[in-house]
Amino acid sequence: MENWIQFIYINKVGDDKDKVPGCALFSAGMQIGCGETRITETLQLMTERGAKYNQALVRSLLNGNYLEGAQEKDIEQIARLMQQYVQGAISHAQVTRNIDNVKVDLPQGIYRLIGLKPEFWYSAKPTWPRAETA
Repeated sequence: MENWIQFIYINKVGDDKDKVPGCALFSAGMQIGCGETRITETLQLMTERGAKYNQALVRSLLNGNYLEGAQEKDIEQIARLMQQYVQGAISHAQVTRNIDNVKVDLPQGIYRLIGLKPEFWYSAKPTWPRAETA
């Protein structure tokens, strides 16, 4: 879980407090509406692969008794919600240009969304340095 969050920080947020990468109002996802079949297919493939990763992560956490309230039947929806939440958090950071907020909100929002028991918040050490949180 922590490694996934770090991956998002490194690849989607960056380190520069004044320059969140990307434009909040334009991304590859915005191309869906213009009828570009290849772009749509690629985005769908990326989304499906991400959902499968998230499903495996949630299933592992559920089987390890790290989650409260989640059940096997919830895994696909939780995986989709994780993707939607991350996309929204990144877009919000791009609009507000506030990396400090997203570095706190991203993990805590995901923990709440999946129902991670509070005793496991930030309990695993990532394989690369975690960003400082407030």
